[in-house]
Amino acid sequence: MVSYASGSLIFFWIHRLNYGEVVENLNNLKTRIMIKIDDIKFMDSHKNDIAYLIRKNWFSRKNRLVAAEKIKALHGNLALTNIIFEPEYYDSLDSSYTFNRNKIKIEFKAFDEHDIYAFIDRLYQGFPGIVIINEFKESYQDDFFQCQLILDWVSFDEENTEA
Repeated sequence: MVSYASGSLIFFWIHRLNYGEVVENLNNLKTRIMIKIDDIKFMDSHKNDIAYLIRKNWFSRKNRLVAAEKIKALHGNLALTNIIFEPEYYDSLDSSYTFNRNKIKIEFKAFDEHDIYAFIDRLYQGFPGIVIINEFKESYQDDFFQCQLILDWVSFDEENTEA
């Protein structure tokens, strides 16, 4: 049989164990709250950047088929002759935030240069993610401007980015 003193000792030991768990859980909760507060401060101080990324459909799902259809929808008066997507690769700012990068090669014909620059403007405005022109070649043959655009397409990688 357990004496009163040893029973009390066991009771206090169990409560002390529970108190340790409570303190640990409380500290974990405080840490998570501080992280959320820092996230809110960051988002508040970067409102314009976040609004830009939302306008560019940075956080929406993207794939090459959707991108090819978007190019076809934006081409306007151009005669698209070829769209080539090179294999995508991943890039990161640090270990927890990655993004997809694709090279896109677009070849097309146009009657005048205005159609070409209007297409480029539509790409900048309406293409999901961010496009950067790496190379632009233009020549005039058979009453048409023959053009080749090589773009760098950067988009959010939701599968490999930690939430």
